[in-house]
Formats: sequence, C-alpha cells, structure tokens
Amino acid sequence: MKKGIRKALSLLAVTGLLAGSISGCALPSTKQEEPASAAQTEKSSEKAAEKPSKMEGTGEEITLRVWDYCDSTVTQRDAFHKEFEEKHPGVKVEYTCMTQDMLSQSIVTSLSSGEGPDVFYLPSTMTLGKAVEEQMVVPISDYIEADWFDCLIDEVFIDGITMIGDDYYGFPEQKAIASSLMFYNKNVLDQAGVTELPKTWDEFLEVCRQVTEKTDAYGLIEGGQQAWRMETLVRTFAQIAGAQVAGFGRVLTVNGKADFDSQGMKDTFAFFQQLVDDGSLHPDTVTISAPVARERFAQNEAAFLVSGMFCIAAWQENNPDLQFGIMPVPTPGAERKYCQAGGDYSMNTYVIASTSKHPEMGAEYLKCMYSEDYSYQKSCVGDGAWLSIVDGINDKYLTNELSKQYYDILNETTVMYPSAERRDTKVNDFYSQVVDVKPGAGDLLQGVFSKSLPDYETALKTLADNSTAEWKRACEAAGVDYQLLDFTGWDMSRDFTPEDYE
Repeated sequence: MKKGIRKALSLLAVTGLLAGSISGCALPSTKQEEPASAAQTEKSSEKAAEKPSKMEGTGEEITLRVWDYCDSTVTQRDAFHKEFEEKHPGVKVEYTCMTQDMLSQSIVTSLSSGEGPDVFYLPSTMTLGKAVEEQMVVPISDYIEADWFDCLIDEVFIDGITMIGDDYYGFPEQKAIASSLMFYNKNVLDQAGVTELPKTWDEFLEVCRQVTEKTDAYGLIEGGQQAWRMETLVRTFAQIAGAQVAGFGRVLTVNGKADFDSQGMKDTFAFFQQLVDDGSLHPDTVTISAPVARERFAQNEAAFLVSGMFCIAAWQENNPDLQFGIMPVPTPGAERKYCQAGGDYSMNTYVIASTSKHPEMGAEYLKCMYSEDYSYQKSCVGDGAWLSIVDGINDKYLTNELSKQYYDILNETTVMYPSAERRDTKVNDFYSQVVDVKPGAGDLLQGVFSKSLPDYETALKTLADNSTAEWKRACEAAGVDYQLLDFTGWDMSRDFTPEDYE
C-alpha cells in the first residue's frame, strides 16, 4: 500500500498538504520510511484473502446500503450502480443521499439499531479516531489487497484522517479543495443592469441592493438551514477579513485563545448583518438546505451563491439554460490582504460500518467506485463535479472549462494554513476528545439571517471563551500540550510552510 509513504505522509499537516497542492506551493521532499517488507505485504494480502467476496457461487442475495450527501453526482452514481449490479449478480445497491446534518444526526442511532448503512460518509462531526474507538467502522485494508492502494494519490494517506497506524479506513470522495467560491447568475445581473462584477464587500452590497431593487430576484441566496454550510460560509469570509480560524472541524489558537471574537470575525458578521438590513438576502435562506438554494439560484431567484465545484456539473445537466460564472469571494478592501484556507481530507470520507453483514462487498463497492474500469471517476471529473483521488484521472478527463476556471481561482486565493498535527500526531487524540461548542459560528450566522440575534459581538465573545475552555479541557483529557494549537505570529496572508514549523 503505497510502499514507504504512509508514515512519512502522516507527519504532514492534513490541511497543509492539501493547500500546498491548491496554492501551487510545492512541499520539499520528505524523508520516507523503508519500503514495506515482503512479509508485511504478504500479511496484508492474506488478511484481504481471508474474507472472499460472497458474490460468486453462493446464490446469496445481498442488499448493500450506501449513505452519503453527495447530491451533485446522483446521475453519475445511478450509472455506476447499474454497472456494479450488472457485474455483481445478486447484489442490489440501496443508495440514500441526504443532507450533512441528517447524516450526522442519524448515523449513530441507525448503526446501533442495526438499520444503518454498510458504507457511509464519516460525519463531519466525528473524527476517524473516535469512530474507531467506538467500534463503528472496520479497516477497508482488511478486505482489499495491499497493492491496489497504489492507484491512489499520495496525499490521501493521512494518519488520523484515512488511516490509524497501518490500517486504512477511509476513501475520500474526492480530491479536497475549498468549496467556497462565488457563483453569479448572468441573467439576473443583466436584468439589474450590472456591468461589472463586485470585487469588494462594499461593491458586493451595492450590487445586491441594485439587484433586489430592480428585479424580482435577491442579491444572495444560501442554504441557511444547514449550520455546517453556514459555518463554512462565515469562516471563509472571516479568513479573508484576517481572522485566524481554520477550516470547519480544525483548530487554531492565537495567543492561547480561539479567534472567534477577532476584528475579522466581527467585520464578517457586520457585513452579513448589512446584507440582511438591506433586504438583499433571499428571505427563504434561513429555511432551505444547500441543494434547494442551488436550485433556486438556477431558477434566477438570486444573483449570487457561495458553493463548491460540484455545482457546475449539476447545473449544466439539470439547468442547461442557466447562464452562470465564477468569481473569487469579494474582499473587505480594494486589496486582497488575506486568503481563504484550502479544504481538507477530514470531510466526505467513505468508511465501512462494523455492523455491516457484508463488509467484503462494501469494500468491493468502493474498490470498483474508484476504479478507472468503471464510469464513475471518469464521468465525475469529465463533467466537472470534482477532482479525483485516483492517480492520473484528472489529467486524462478534466475537460470542463468552468471547473478548470474554478480550480485556477482557488490557486490564486487559498493558502496553506498551519496544523497542530504536523507538530505532533498525538494531536489526533485531542480531536477525538474535543466537543463542538454550541452555538457555533454557523449557528450565530443563522441567527443573523433570521433576525433573532441582535447582539452578535457578545455572542462571538462567548463562543471564543467557551471554545478556548473546551480546547484546553480536551487537550488535558488527551494528554496533549495545549500550546501545540497556537500559531501566533502567522496570518492568512501567506502559506504556512514546512520551514515555519521549524
């Protein structure tokens, strides 16, 4: 399994490694361990061979249940399932696509009741370490021969994210990139008489007012029902405003504190508050999910939407008349002083449930899903839905011009931010202990959108204090030095490099 790279890669920061590929800053070569011995490789292969597939010769009818929230590739998934079932007689795939919040809320109960999936996305609210500790998942590498993993790109072999020790547990759905660029509706902007795209927050507010006043549409629409999506939205804008907050689910401190009450965060909330006060936010934002918001955008109900590359393929297939473009998220001032953080591989990772009656078939499903012999990887990349983690697929099949444009903008507007795991992999134990503080930044933004939060500054101060206290508690419980989380002296204006760790 990627001989000699796994332990070396586990020392790299999850987000740092990713953002380096996004921002175009190459990491220096990392000293690798010795290649796996023949005995180790043989042992891994034997483990896989111990659990032969039940698809051949048993006559057993298998229903394989798969849960995720990848709604933008449902068409490609349907085609893959037909291929898979044709090549695996007696197997029926029961696929359920839900929202992130729904999956997070239901997965533990469903698994404990025996009604859960065989294969599912690890919820964004749970670390792999916690899932292993709670015996919710089993190693995929127990069911797949070791040399098969050589087809995956190196950066997905990450201790605590896809691996625990020598065991590989999770397949990321896609190559991790930031999912927060601005889409604009050309039809709506034309109707409002807008001739120049906004580059600053003030220009954006003015264009949104113009759209709201002169058309039947609104300036901005979002899936405000989903706190996770709002968390991503507010962190993106706050990072661009200079706040030193990591991506959702990751932790940074500044001078020993959470940065949720910094000026950059306050400015971000003031920006969204002004959008609400102007009447430029679509009034249904607070009650709809992200998929519904994307569809309403496509129906010309708003000029702008912040989302990810996956929207491109879905709109081009389902809304061929939609004329849309992509632009960077506007900046507080005329100059882009700060950037947003790249995505990370702690999101959208497929795992196999420990309660599955057919774990070997779950592994077979994932193995085929990531195989170039099937259509799924090729069609998703070719349609511009996302970038693949299978080595060579992107170079061969990425032809969608808008997807290329999306990726080019990310290269210019994202940075590599620091990660405590790079300092000490024991920080993964901290992530297994830490509990999300509620209400979080996304919940508070929901309060602004619904006009139920009159004093966001006090709420942000409370969030910062409570987060700091919880992070200290989790570090103590995990036996982790709290100072490992602190990166005072760095900001979002530049990449955090391997040399900076030294």
